[in-house]
Amino acid sequence: MQDFTAKLTKYLDKRSRPQHSQNVYNEQSESFGSEDLILHNQDPNAHKSSITSVTTTYTVLVTDEKVLCNGTFNVTLFSVVGYEGKVITITNTGTGIITVLCNGAETIDGETSQNLYDGDSIDILCTTTGWIII
Repeated sequence: MQDFTAKLTKYLDKRSRPQHSQNVYNEQSESFGSEDLILHNQDPNAHKSSITSVTTTYTVLVTDEKVLCNGTFNVTLFSVVGYEGKVITITNTGTGIITVLCNGAETIDGETSQNLYDGDSIDILCTTTGWIII
């Protein structure tokens, strides 16, 4: 669990860093300095998340980041195999009940499903064996 916690901390730290610059190590002066700052041209849409809106039964894709659901139906998660560290947000934007189902024997915090009611949202992190609510 310690290894996973360290990886999660590193992942979240990377996500919180500005995406427009990075320092580069200067071997001649053996230091980091403002002269070493490299600015990168960024796509103005690079900060936007992948948002999928659904109104009927849906299987989450590994490319999804946020799934907005309106209605009463099931949303099934993809298999965790090979996707450790992936974060998915599922939100119920309507008044129905969204049931989030796992793939096979996988679980979300030990449960095979989670219900989302009017306005509920769940952020889940993919581990090597299942999902955890973050």
